[in-house]
Amino acid sequence: MLRNIKYLEYSPNMPQSKELAEAAGISPLTASVALNRGIDTPEKLSEFIKKSIYSLHSPFLMKDMDRAVETIRRAVSEGKRIMVYGDYDVDGITSVAILVKYLSSIGSDVSFYIPSRESEGYGLNCDAVKNIYDDGYQLLITVDTGITACEEVTLAKELGMDVVITDHHQCPDTLPDCTVINPHRADCPYPFKSLSGVGVVFKLLCALENEISLKILDMFGDIIATGTIADVVDLVDENRIIVDFGLKKLLTSPNKGLDALVVTSGIRGRIIDASVIGFTLAPRINAAGRIGNPEKAVQLLLSESLSECMELAKYLDEENKDRQSQEISIFQDAVTMVESDPSYKDKPILVLSGYGWHHGIIGIVASRITAKYYKPCLLISCDEGVGKGSGRSVPGFNLFEAMKSCSELFTRYGGHELAAGFTVSPDNIKKLDEALNKYADEKMSEEAKTPSITVECELPVRYITAEDIENLRLLEPFGVSNPKPCFICSGVRISAKRLMGDMGQHIKLTLIKDGVSFEAVAFRRADINENFRINDYVTIIGTLTINEWNSISTPQLIISDILPPPNEFQNAPDRDNLKAVYKYLKSIGNSICAHLDEVEEGILNEFGLCLTSSEILDCLNFFHRTGILSYKKNDNEVKIDFIK
Repeated sequence: MLRNIKYLEYSPNMPQSKELAEAAGISPLTASVALNRGIDTPEKLSEFIKKSIYSLHSPFLMKDMDRAVETIRRAVSEGKRIMVYGDYDVDGITSVAILVKYLSSIGSDVSFYIPSRESEGYGLNCDAVKNIYDDGYQLLITVDTGITACEEVTLAKELGMDVVITDHHQCPDTLPDCTVINPHRADCPYPFKSLSGVGVVFKLLCALENEISLKILDMFGDIIATGTIADVVDLVDENRIIVDFGLKKLLTSPNKGLDALVVTSGIRGRIIDASVIGFTLAPRINAAGRIGNPEKAVQLLLSESLSECMELAKYLDEENKDRQSQEISIFQDAVTMVESDPSYKDKPILVLSGYGWHHGIIGIVASRITAKYYKPCLLISCDEGVGKGSGRSVPGFNLFEAMKSCSELFTRYGGHELAAGFTVSPDNIKKLDEALNKYADEKMSEEAKTPSITVECELPVRYITAEDIENLRLLEPFGVSNPKPCFICSGVRISAKRLMGDMGQHIKLTLIKDGVSFEAVAFRRADINENFRINDYVTIIGTLTINEWNSISTPQLIISDILPPPNEFQNAPDRDNLKAVYKYLKSIGNSICAHLDEVEEGILNEFGLCLTSSEILDCLNFFHRTGILSYKKNDNEVKIDFIK
């Protein structure tokens, strides 16, 4: 698939990168990434790296926080029974766990309730409210949910219960008639709006502890970090501080349940960063809410028994394997549908349905289908006359607005620009397919149809070292708004390859460029084995990491994409060298005669690059092959004529 590759401004060869690196005592590679984030002075870099908990905002800046604290303290002192009601995803599960654990620690009578994804669906519901009241609970606190639950809150209040809503989702015009803590409230002055659900609960606990944030982070930092990472919120400002503290706690004195999950998932001894939590720990917790019992995941985080934690961690590990198996099966079904029906080729949106698909998994599969075909995808699981669906979109196409244009076809729907959930009658699926594709034909831009990837720069292979990769970690944690640096490495030769994984679904490549050999791994890309051969020259796009195996640390590229470069780009010189040589020569004129040593000196003075005559000639050869110029060399002199 053709990609639009977008380069950021700075690379490690540029003078600005070298200046910041020298001033701050960091690698030029790290300096170039920092500059691409807008961190352009040693002072800004120091502040970015520091991540001080003293930079956290006062929880009482959040609207209604004082009311929430008063309500909860009164309930605890009067011995009222408290019910914590949460969502079944990782953010909701971690939110429930820390609030229940904290309230238990101060002597309250507290329990928790998570609705069944299968029978109840998302959020508060009136039947659950009635059952909670019947069981004798007098205070209902929601976490990671509740901001739209006006009817349910009214019922709870009529029954005589107090209600506190804590949530982080976008607010409707009318809020529930109770104490509401949500930084997205129009009347909330809280300066940081991108907290996760568990982040909002963290602020509530800080308020209950009279703003002693360190105590709460010491108690629950690793759990809070797990929920924050899993919810894919912006890893800037407070989230960056919370996650950094939590990752360190996970390495030193973690929650017993999370520690058991580290053991069962086989990552003990590895570097645990945000991506490891996102791709290893979080999916196991999430599996309970998708296909199993989310209460087991909460109990894992609450338990102080090592044996119980190991038993629960093994349960979640097995649920995750089941989830993965079902995911593969649904994905294969969906791919077969697309590949076997030529009509899908020209459709801008894929609407796919099947019977027996677990609706707790179809959202993950919809994401994979969207990634594979770079088209918005709606996946629908049909059962007993009801279609439950999940949709995913591509940047530049608002899926929610598309669904809104044919809202009469849905039983219910909701979501945002890139993701949505809905129910639809199976009888309406064909009409839905037609309506959405008609809308997309009219509204979807060509840019939205073309996949793009943003890279930091062309990666000089001399920076693929353990030292340079470790230095990059100064800019962690990586995530939304501070993405893990993605690089492009062109003109590399495949010297070896082998499949990995239980089913040969992954591949490891050994690559060579400029005499430097390094390893690269592509997950779920066994197709590379068939499409590329030994000694092929390729362009690799990916991220840098250190592979830890048998106490040996090896620098490694994790492949995001692999492209066969056009013939004229085989063995292309370094991109920054090309830019410097082209700009310098073009500044002299369109037809020039120059000595190579003069060109060397000019490029050094102009761009700070120290290029040899051989490297300059490599660039001239490249420009000649691509039709940019023609040149003749006579001893140390070159005559150059630009063609375009």
